[in-house]
This record gives sequence, C-alpha cells and structure tokens, in this order.
Amino acid sequence: WVTLAWWFLVALLKRGKGRAWPLWLGLAVANAAALYTFYYTLFAIVAQGAFLLVAWRERGRRLLLRWLVCQLAVGAAFAPYVPVVLARARQLGELMAGGAAGADDASAAMAALFEPAVGSYALLMSVVPAWARLPVFVAPFLAVIAAVIAVTCVGIRGAPGRRTALEVKLGLAWLVVPVLCVVVFPFKGHSFEAKHLAFCAPALALLMGAGLSLEGRARRWTAGAATMFLVALNVAVVGRYIAPCVQKSDWRQLVAVMAPNVREGDVVLFNPSYIRLPFTYYYKTALAAGRGARLTPVDAPLPRQPFHLDSRLLGHRVWHVEASSAVAIPHPKVARALQAYERLVGWGSYGLVGRLWLSLHDLSRPASGTAQPAPQ
Repeated sequence: WVTLAWWFLVALLKRGKGRAWPLWLGLAVANAAALYTFYYTLFAIVAQGAFLLVAWRERGRRLLLRWLVCQLAVGAAFAPYVPVVLARARQLGELMAGGAAGADDASAAMAALFEPAVGSYALLMSVVPAWARLPVFVAPFLAVIAAVIAVTCVGIRGAPGRRTALEVKLGLAWLVVPVLCVVVFPFKGHSFEAKHLAFCAPALALLMGAGLSLEGRARRWTAGAATMFLVALNVAVVGRYIAPCVQKSDWRQLVAVMAPNVREGDVVLFNPSYIRLPFTYYYKTALAAGRGARLTPVDAPLPRQPFHLDSRLLGHRVWHVEASSAVAIPHPKVARALQAYERLVGWGSYGLVGRLWLSLHDLSRPASGTAQPAPQ
C-alpha cells in the first residue's frame, strides 16, 4: 500500500493540467489502507508531506494544500476504526488488571489492538489452501511487488535539472523522515525498538533507491547498483530478523535451562508482565516434547505500582523471568525482594536489544536476611 501511494504521488508530480482527481482518490485510498494495515505506515504518509513542503518552491503551494485536503479524506476513512481501538484499549486494560485469569483474552486483545492486519492475515490463511502458501507460489507475488517498484523507477525518470532535484528530495525524504520521527519524538512501544526500526528502514530505503534514478547512463548504473545493494540489505535484515540466532535463541536457551528443573507447583513471575507471551510460546514447545511441568503464572505490577511478596509467591519455588530494554522496563523491587531468598538457578543473556534474565528462588524457606550476590 505504501508503494502504491508513492506511485500515485509520483504520477501527480508528473501530471500537467487535466483531471487529476482519480490520482488523488487513489492516493487517499492507498494511505488509508496502509494505516489499517499497520500504524507504522503513518511515517510514510508524513514523508509525503515533508517532501511536498520542501519542494513547494518548485511545485507551488497548491499541490501541498491539495495533499492536506486529501489527508482529511484519509482521516475520515480511518475514523471508523478509532472507536474500535479505544474500546479494545479499555478492554485490554481491564483484562490486564484481572491478572492471570484474563491472560489469554488479554493476549488476543493486545494483538487486535496493535496489529489490525493480524485478523485479516489469519482470515486469509484460513481461506487460502496450504499448497498456495508454498514458496513456489509466494515468489510470483513478490515478483509483482518488485515489478511495481521497477515500473516506478522507470516512470520517475525525467528531464535533467529541476525534476532531478525533486526526485532526489523525494527519495531522501522517504528514507529520512520516518527514521527522524522515531528519533525525535518520544515514542514508546513494541514497534519502536531498534530491531524493528532496522527492519523498516531498509524497506523504505528501497523507495529511496527508486527516487535516485537520475539521467545519464553512468548515473543510472549507479542508481541501479545502489538499489540492488538496498535490496540485498533488506533481504539480509529480514533474514536476521527471522533467524533463530537473534532473540528467538535467547528464549529457547532460557527454556532449555529452565524446563529440566521445573517441578509441579512452581510459580513463574513475569517482569514486566507482557513477556509472558513469548515465554508461553516457547515453553509450550518444551511441554509438548515431554520436558518441564505446568507452571502457575504471576505478572509483576507496573514499575510505578507497589510490589510485595504475597501468598501467590510465598511458600513456592519462584522462577523470575525478567527482560530489560529501551521499552521493556521491569519492576526494580522484584529482584530486590527475591534476593533475600536462596537462588538455585541463574542464567542471563545480554544482547544489543536488551537483557533477558532467569533466576529460581526458593520462597518455601525463610528469608536469609542478607541479599544474595548479584550475578556476574
């Protein structure tokens, strides 16, 4: 959808006098559909306005004003989903406040709130037969996307001079503005971690490579080489993102250390609470393989809320699973409270994104009165 919206914008820039309302309508529909797919695409829409703002001397203010009016249509098209988001956010807050009882429903509500595309994807995967999802059938679909980008690269080429300057500005704005928004504004959330930004930036850089299709054979070869490099970079980043060696290996190692030592009646304490989702996914795999035992889950409160050891924890062996990163903030008092009890198991993983720590404390024994030494 982002690429299609960009194609409509380029067509509007190349178009002279005449009826342009079909292109404006296409731009509005593509932008609205992109927002429904994933909210990160808001940055791509901001990049459109940033380019038109920079190029207003060459293109005039009228084009920018028409684009702003077009975004009003985008907002109107997206408005029906706003009350749905608010209702799901309220539902999610109630489920999370309910603790372990509503954990499964909270997971579903969180997925529905933050990724509207999840429902559409699940529906599509339930309708499309399994054989149609094989790589041999997915490859032509990816080829169509590549063809759209290639056609755009050819279509943007124009006379040297002023048009070339506009193309460079368009490509640079498309790459820089989304990244700049994440750096400047205090966004907090799962999708704004460094690993997700590293995934999205090369994808936007593909469009920059298309925008650098300049006149002259040597420059075209240079632009083509740059675009191919960006394609390779994007493939490499996606490969690292889905490879087992990034963060999935951390969770697998944690479960591998934990599962053989779990006993019936053990409690697992998640700090912060939402790391329950990836842990549950990998621990279910261990249970299916006959390793481990059933655990009683307990969620740590938010960092600003009070914490104390209660009946859910006292008298049990407690597995403390803690994650820390730029957006995952654990409750600091949890580790301090548990240090007063004997630590039976300790394991940690430290990466570029953050830290993942596992410890087992026996709260069935009296507190020692002295803190255990911190792990090195």
